[in-house]
Amino acid sequence: MQGHVDPYLRLTLSSGSGRVMNLHRVTRRLLAKGEGGKRFFGTTALNDAYLIKDVDPRIDLTMDRERIRVRTRIYLPFDPANAFEGGQMIDVGARDYRSALEQFADVRVPERKAALDTDMAMLGVMDSLPSLAPFLVRDRLERAGYPVDDRYVQVSTNEWDEISHFIRTQFRKIILAVFGTNGSGNDAKLDQLLQKLWDLEDKPALTALAAAFRLPTENPESTFYAWKGVIYFTYEYGTFAERIRKFLLWLKNDATVPAWIAAPIPQEVNRLRDTLFARMTTDLDEINQRLAAYQQSFDDLFGGGAKGAQPFIEFLSKASQHFNVLGVAIGRVQHVTLVWDRFNTALKGKAPKPETLVELLAALAQVLGEPANTNAIAPTVATARI
Repeated sequence: MQGHVDPYLRLTLSSGSGRVMNLHRVTRRLLAKGEGGKRFFGTTALNDAYLIKDVDPRIDLTMDRERIRVRTRIYLPFDPANAFEGGQMIDVGARDYRSALEQFADVRVPERKAALDTDMAMLGVMDSLPSLAPFLVRDRLERAGYPVDDRYVQVSTNEWDEISHFIRTQFRKIILAVFGTNGSGNDAKLDQLLQKLWDLEDKPALTALAAAFRLPTENPESTFYAWKGVIYFTYEYGTFAERIRKFLLWLKNDATVPAWIAAPIPQEVNRLRDTLFARMTTDLDEINQRLAAYQQSFDDLFGGGAKGAQPFIEFLSKASQHFNVLGVAIGRVQHVTLVWDRFNTALKGKAPKPETLVELLAALAQVLGEPANTNAIAPTVATARI
């Protein structure tokens, strides 16, 4: 990929959502300050990368969500000083994946080959996640034995503790409900089991726990980690819902152009608004239905209902599917909202130029899975201005 970067990719690269991890920005800032220390990857060029979570285009999320595959893409700018002017896109795990990365590391030098091997192992761990949310990335990499520099994965101590407490509280309640312990704060057995569930390292203990939940015991780590991920997304979505609501109000009421603007811009704006609203609604319905199903199954454990633990066990048996779909859907609506938020702030109360509005709406629709419109009427980002 060479030449100017299209609006969709530019907006993708500049996002701070769970879809995108911007190593480039952190690396450039550290270099400008003359700061040393460990970088995220051992291979120098990879520290200028953008990691992007995207849906495999062969599977339409609106048609077959249970078969969804989330891929991790590496965007490496040709010129790190001008990241938006073009670069190379590499898919983690693709057939030519290793040879593509070896262009950026002299593997004839043993130390550099070893660094690339470690970097590819880290990328493999991150590829197993449906989201690049900082909490998930840091947690998953550290558990895999790859502690990361906090400057690249920015989660404050307070935020980390708050999320961890939220997840552990739900773990604890479920264990109490399923095993019927007395709930005493001094219950050493309960605390030990809770720690094993959090660490996900003791295979025999996790296998026994899966059996107690009447779940398959072949790969309990992935099931329980996906459960942990669902709880995290419950927390994350709750903190972001109000900003999503504001974007939808803007889209419904304010993303317009005057009727006298020359055709076909008004028609294109209306078409894109309808497309965006429909795709946002589809993703939000999916998120709300899955989180509501989890919450209902969680509540049923304590409500004395006739179904008891069965709904929760059924939900947990499909935890990996729920984790993947929630990661994609939440990442997309969060991404769109963050881009709009930055755009709306830059307007400072002014109306955007019609061409710029078309370009923005078209790029946001692509974030939500709409195919690119090859007959787009808007100019490129390089010429469009607010």
